[in-house]
Amino acid sequence: MKLARFIPLFLFSLLGAEEPPLQIQPSPLPGKVIIETPHQKPETPLFYSAKVVATASLTPEVITEKLSLSFSVLQGEADTLSLEIIGNAPILSVESDMMKSWSIRREGETRFIDFTPLDPLKQIFKVTVVTMRKDPTFPGNFSLTTFGPDQTTGFTANHTLTRSDDLRQKLITATGFIDQNSGGDPATLQLATASRAELAVNLARAGAQSAPAELREARLVGSIDPEGGSATFRLIGQAVVTQPTTLKILSGRAAPTEALATPDYRLKLVDQGYALEFQKEGAFPIDFAFVTPIRKSAEWNSVHFTVSGGAVVPIELNGLPESAAFDPSLTTRPAVVGDLHRAFLPASGQCHLAWQSGRKAGDGKLFFTTSSMGEISVGAGLLN
Repeated sequence: MKLARFIPLFLFSLLGAEEPPLQIQPSPLPGKVIIETPHQKPETPLFYSAKVVATASLTPEVITEKLSLSFSVLQGEADTLSLEIIGNAPILSVESDMMKSWSIRREGETRFIDFTPLDPLKQIFKVTVVTMRKDPTFPGNFSLTTFGPDQTTGFTANHTLTRSDDLRQKLITATGFIDQNSGGDPATLQLATASRAELAVNLARAGAQSAPAELREARLVGSIDPEGGSATFRLIGQAVVTQPTTLKILSGRAAPTEALATPDYRLKLVDQGYALEFQKEGAFPIDFAFVTPIRKSAEWNSVHFTVSGGAVVPIELNGLPESAAFDPSLTTRPAVVGDLHRAFLPASGQCHLAWQSGRKAGDGKLFFTTSSMGEISVGAGLLN
């Protein structure tokens, strides 16, 4: 009897005065008692990752997006799986044979899409979201549907945009994306991200009147030479000219590597930069090389210049170490793709990027849960 009083008092003093006492039940086995705790086992926290594969078809009659979402539950019960949803396209359908329900939730200006699986214990959950805009008005700017990671522990998204031949497409927002097919089919864009991203295009009919001169299908290729303290770039694209005019092509801390003159156009110095002067209308290939200094400070190496704007321009860089870290406060933050660093310049054409070399990647965070069972044996004058 004294032993039965001692055990709960001893354990109660360890747990604290506010804790409810443990319950002791007689055991059918001689010399043993059963101690039951009033506490419930805590719920295992939910960890999950998400992968998005999206395709957008852009035609004069309809703009359709198909977004395939795949969730992998790493731990816990998936009562609800959520992503931030970005864009204003109306949702036509949400389909899955693994889904109980779905809903749109708002927190301030931010929207989230929530999915409730039929079986919260399943580790894989797949759903397809379709958006559609009929009879779009051209020319016009269109925000396409993207997603943000929300509470996921891992997130990737791949977007493919395909336009019909009777439309002219201009990428005007690609925040957070990297280009996957630079220099490929101009009618198809392939973009990727591992973070929150925004995407918008300007669409016009192919025969519509455009500006006197536009640089289309442009891309920027750069080679960084940290030892030499400079970077060399090539602006590649096609100038579409509807009447004799000039097109400003470069400004800021940069200069051409050589004089540029062809039978169709020539490079000229203008106020605070350089421009191409066209003598006639037509479509002309552009391959313009220039050099810019690398500015060095205590923390960052940086380059800063502006090329012809109006559309988002993909940029690819070589010469930087894979471990290079980029200033997150600037709009241009390249990511490693193969042997290159890739990003997009904003529609303003401004290229301002800063990097640090030689940072080592840190160890990933380890998530785990554990449960345990203990056994107490009591002998004469001894508690184990």
